[in-house]
Amino acid sequence: MSAIVASAPNLKLPLYAPVTCLDAADRICPGIVQHIGRLPAIEPLELTFADLLRLRHRAPHVALDVAHVIALALPTPTMPGGLAVATVVPELYADFDLHVNPIGE
Repeated sequence: MSAIVASAPNLKLPLYAPVTCLDAADRICPGIVQHIGRLPAIEPLELTFADLLRLRHRAPHVALDVAHVIALALPTPTMPGGLAVATVVPELYADFDLHVNPIGE
């Protein structure tokens, strides 16, 4: 993952991090959110009320961070191909039609 983050600015590749996932990561590894926040390649994505309604419609029973990723990654009129999901737990997204890239821990 660090290689992707390091090369993203050179490739003009946006890397999005839902704020709910940043919160979950910081609960697992305290302090990591401050580190991630300093990386210019990472763009945090906020959770809006519209996002909350959409994610609860699409994934009513999954954890908030996972549902946030699903809602953001699904195709939209402005992003018909959706967004790819990079995760160490790809099985969380198996029931959704998403492009998932498993990554090592």
